[in-house]
Amino acid sequence: PDIVVATPSQLLLHLQQKNIIVKQSLKMLILDEADLLLSFGYENDIKQIIPYLSNFTQTFLMSATLTPEVENLKEMILTNPVILKLREKRKRKSQIQQFSIKCAMNDRYLVLFALLKLKLIKGKILFFTNNIDRCFKLKLFLERIHVKAAVLNSELPLNSRLHIIEEFNKGVFDYLIATDDEELLKQNPSSKKKKNNNSNESDDGKSNDKNFGVARGIDFKNVKAVIN
Repeated sequence: PDIVVATPSQLLLHLQQKNIIVKQSLKMLILDEADLLLSFGYENDIKQIIPYLSNFTQTFLMSATLTPEVENLKEMILTNPVILKLREKRKRKSQIQQFSIKCAMNDRYLVLFALLKLKLIKGKILFFTNNIDRCFKLKLFLERIHVKAAVLNSELPLNSRLHIIEEFNKGVFDYLIATDDEELLKQNPSSKKKKNNNSNESDDGKSNDKNFGVARGIDFKNVKAVIN
């Protein structure tokens, strides 16, 4: 193939098994979501990939933010890099409204119940929770008040996650509960020995896909509200 798309861990595996030989033929290497690669534990994989590359390979780091992790990655793999910052020519008037409700932890579900039942928020809604346990707890609460919802988190198999996103975009259900990147970042996979090339074991023994991330890179269609 002319183009290969892979996570660093999977690319390294194929390079080691000599399924892919790029020393002489690779023209460009693109590291997308560069600010997350080191945070998700790919530092050792990237270091091991470098010797397989030619000195004439042109490398691009693509990142929405310039973080210390991106600087570390830049020093690791680039030589005399040129930084290109893209800015919009003109500012667009935002159509997004943001609201904050301060309440006690025990009152959160009561507030959510009022928002939904009084139809103060309508249409397709994306809920974010900061861990997987709260993700399922919120789903159980919505079921108790007869609200159909689905969950999306790193414990679900890839095919299940893709199916849930497709169903949500088709309008089969209007409420989707997802965990954000913090669930994986808290585990700090870079400081733990990898169980395998694709997943991390959480403290409760359940497998979490370190490639999972709902906060960016997924196309949710016709979402009217996001609740954190």
